[in-house]
Amino acid sequence: MGGGETLTAKTAELSRVTPRGLSSVGGSMSSGLNAVLETAALMHASGQAEAAKEVLEQAIATEPETAKVALVWLALLDIYQQTDDKESFDRWGMEYAVRFEQSPPVWASRCLPKENKPLLKEESYSVVALSGEIALSNIELLEPLIKARKEASNNMCRLNLSNAKLVDEGGAKKLAKELATVRERFENTSLEPWPKTLIAMLTKKARENKEKEGQGYWMLLLELLQWHRDEKAFDHYAVEYAVRFEVSPPIWAPAKALVKTLPEKDEEVIVSSANIPIPSAPNVWVWSGVLQGSRSPQLDAFKDFVNLHDTIVVDMHDVLRVDFAFGGALANQVARAEASKKKIRFIRSSPMVLSLLLLVGFPPRVFSRKR
Repeated sequence: MGGGETLTAKTAELSRVTPRGLSSVGGSMSSGLNAVLETAALMHASGQAEAAKEVLEQAIATEPETAKVALVWLALLDIYQQTDDKESFDRWGMEYAVRFEQSPPVWASRCLPKENKPLLKEESYSVVALSGEIALSNIELLEPLIKARKEASNNMCRLNLSNAKLVDEGGAKKLAKELATVRERFENTSLEPWPKTLIAMLTKKARENKEKEGQGYWMLLLELLQWHRDEKAFDHYAVEYAVRFEVSPPIWAPAKALVKTLPEKDEEVIVSSANIPIPSAPNVWVWSGVLQGSRSPQLDAFKDFVNLHDTIVVDMHDVLRVDFAFGGALANQVARAEASKKKIRFIRSSPMVLSLLLLVGFPPRVFSRKR
C-alpha cells in the first residue's frame, strides 16, 4: 500500500467475522469499522496498549452507540488480558455478559513482551485522534494536536479525524491552521483513515455560503486536500477560493508521505518463537508474537507458502500485536492471492488484531469461525 493511499476498513458481511475463541462478535458495523475501534487499533498497533484501553473505556462509558458494539467490548477485554489486568477483565466481563446476554471470553493471560526491541524509526510515529465537536467555543478539543506539534521529537505523525464533528466556521479555520502547522512541522505525516464524511460536509458548507462568507470552511477543505495529496482537486478549489475571497491562491505543499528511512538490513521483526513459522498442517500457516515491518522475512516466506497451495488457513491465535506496516503489506498479499483465485481464511484472531486487519483493508470474508 502506497504512502499516499488511504486505508479504510471494508466491513460488509461483518457478521461472519469471529474473534479467537468466540461464537459471535455481536453488534452491527455494516457501514464501516467503528471510529473508536479505528483509533484504538492504531494505538495498539503502535504499541500504545494503555492509551488504547483508555479510549475504549471512555467510549463505552460516554458514547451510547459505541457501547452497543460488542467488538468494542471484546477489544477492551483483549487488552486487559495483554496487560494482565484480571480484576478489570472480570468486572467489565460481567457487564459485557449482562449487556449482550452471552458469556464473556475466558480469562487467559496474554501479556505483551515487557522488553520489546524498540520500534523502527519509520514506525515510531505519534498517533493523534480528535474526537468531539470542533467549534470556536470548543478549541480545547484541538489540544492533542497542538501538543503533538509542540512536543513531538520523532518527526512523524498519523492523524485520525474520523470521530470529529465540525460545528462552525471558526472551528474549521482554527483546525485548518493547526493542521497546516503540523503538515509543515513533520517530515512524515499521514491522515488515516480518510475523513470522507468531514470532506462531504465541508464541500456542502463551502457551496452553501455566498460571496465572501464561509472562508473557514474553504481553508479547511483546501488543507485536507493537501493531506490527501490530491493536487487536481486542490487546484480546482484553490482557484475558486482565490476568486471568491479576492486573495492569492494557496500554494500546493502536500503533506509528506510516510516513507522508509532505514536500509532493509536494519529492519527487525519481533516474534515470540522462530523467525519463520512452521505450518502445523500442509496448508496451515501459524504466526505468533508481535509482527511488525513491511519488509519482514515472514512476509516473504508467507508469499512463497501461498504460491504452493490453493486453499490457505492462517492461525493467528498466538499473535499479540500486528503493526500498521505489517498489516498493510499482508493485506496486499491477501488481495493478490484472492485475485489469483486462491482461498485464504484467517482463524482465531484476537479482537485487537482483528480490528487492525479490518482497518488496513482486509475483507471480512477472510475471517472464519472455523478453528
